[in-house]
Amino acid sequence: MVKFDPMRTIEFVTVILSVSFGAYFYMDNIHASKNESRIADYELETQIIQSDLNRDTLARRTYEEQQELSPADQRRYDYIVQEIDRKQEKISKIQDRIDQLQDD
Repeated sequence: MVKFDPMRTIEFVTVILSVSFGAYFYMDNIHASKNESRIADYELETQIIQSDLNRDTLARRTYEEQQELSPADQRRYDYIVQEIDRKQEKISKIQDRIDQLQDD
């Protein structure tokens, strides 16, 4: 019959807990680094969209400075205004994703 040894049991439980906590913290660090990578990707995407938005805003101002717009210029102006709104919404959605990842 096997004799019960309390010290062996304590050592065994300590090893199991150490391995479990080590694996948990390792996985938590992997999750954190993935979030940081995603955040960096989203921030880069935001910068690219912001650059396009700045260009469109400048084009909109150029059209607004003109006294009269031809029908083709008016369509282009309307399109630019729609693109500005769409890009602002996209930036807002990306910022929401970044905030969610930072909360994790």
